[in-house]
Amino acid sequence: MRKTTILLITLFSITTFAFGNEGGTLTPTPNTIIPNQSVVINYDGTGTNFANWQPECFIHVWLVPKTGQSFTGNYAPAWATCNGESDYALIDSKYKMTYSGVAGKYSITIPNLFTFFSVLDEDKTKVGQFGVIVRAQYSGSNNQTIDFLLNVTDATTTFINQPETNFNISTQPGQINVQFDGLAQVELFTITGQLIRSVSAMNEFTQLVKNGAYLLRINGQTQKVMVK
Repeated sequence: MRKTTILLITLFSITTFAFGNEGGTLTPTPNTIIPNQSVVINYDGTGTNFANWQPECFIHVWLVPKTGQSFTGNYAPAWATCNGESDYALIDSKYKMTYSGVAGKYSITIPNLFTFFSVLDEDKTKVGQFGVIVRAQYSGSNNQTIDFLLNVTDATTTFINQPETNFNISTQPGQINVQFDGLAQVELFTITGQLIRSVSAMNEFTQLVKNGAYLLRINGQTQKVMVK
């Protein structure tokens, strides 16, 4: 009986190691995803098993609707199976991450969330978060991270062939002020992506706000703004 108990404990330990959920940091650029524009997802697995090897990594992803809403379509692709080099070679290239050359650090670029998931028109305003798990195969073992949920904005307008706009942002308690030359499309969002105001403005934009963090988009250029 004692030998059986030891064996079971050993098997449990091996299973926990092979399939344990790792931490790390997942960072999108821009830091709140604009769903119809390119986003770079960076994973830093420093301090995890992802830093101990140089595994071939890929992502498992899904979309999360806003609270109280539901999707018409299904935006949770089936889990890919990866138990070796031959399996990894068959994984869709759009899910594969690029190794940075620094232990534990990987990235992937998603040109457009709507296109990536083939999001239906009626679901485009319902997207609240982008879920990501980084998965890896190394030394004959599988590994994956915890679930990461990244915020997605409500913005659905793509600015095509817009010249880069030079602008100056200033803040004071309770107010954001932006100055620029000529006409610009200005959109202000909460840090979680809820649209506060969208307006075509000439030379200047001013908005009264509560102190905190915001996303300001001017002719398609997005910047985080702190008001305090």
